[in-house]
Amino acid sequence: NRLYPWGTDWDSTKTVSGENNNSSIVAVTSELLTNDRSPYGIIGMCGNVFEWTASPVTLYPNSTAKIDPCNECRIIRGGSYKSKKEVLQNTNRFWQPNDFRDNRVGFRLAADLP
Repeated sequence: NRLYPWGTDWDSTKTVSGENNNSSIVAVTSELLTNDRSPYGIIGMCGNVFEWTASPVTLYPNSTAKIDPCNECRIIRGGSYKSKKEVLQNTNRFWQPNDFRDNRVGFRLAADLP
């Protein structure tokens, strides 16, 4: 029931986005990541750059939406330094072909803890 990773109310101090007039990508620091933390401890999920996921484009269960088939597309989430708060909401997802390139889209390296 959260619109944003940290809760239901918008807070421009928790993200690098078009809402706080950023004109470029910001270097990720521990301070920046500490502000954008979900209750589950996940950090940096909103703004700066959209993040590629490995998820293929599929509809959610029980969805009535229509999408164009795109076998070579993957989901991107999170918004960018140019995004408005409406784009940065948790439920939003977008997709692009695997070879799409844009300075507003990046990726996250993650590994399971031992």
